[in-house]
Amino acid sequence: MTALRPTLVAACIGAQAATAEFRNEIRAVYGGFGLALGGLLLLAPNWPRHAPGVVLAAAIALLGMATGRAISFTVEPSRRWPWLFAAIELAAGLALGSVAVGTV
Repeated sequence: MTALRPTLVAACIGAQAATAEFRNEIRAVYGGFGLALGGLLLLAPNWPRHAPGVVLAAAIALLGMATGRAISFTVEPSRRWPWLFAAIELAAGLALGSVAVGTV
């Protein structure tokens, strides 16, 4: 959805995707990165030796995104969507992290 409708993502964060470059950035970062990460997680069981590393890398990426949002929240106020995104990133990162280190 993000790759097909970048203006929807921009509207969620109170912006306008007015230029082709901005829409391209949304498609790449919000769309492409998520698709690549999801694809890797789906394929990880096929690579038993590498699966823990794939899961750990995905967890760290999501926790890094949540941390970046937390830093941003302390610097300036934000609308509700970034808070929801942060909660999802934090929950998914912690869940994947616990799987990667074998605590689940």
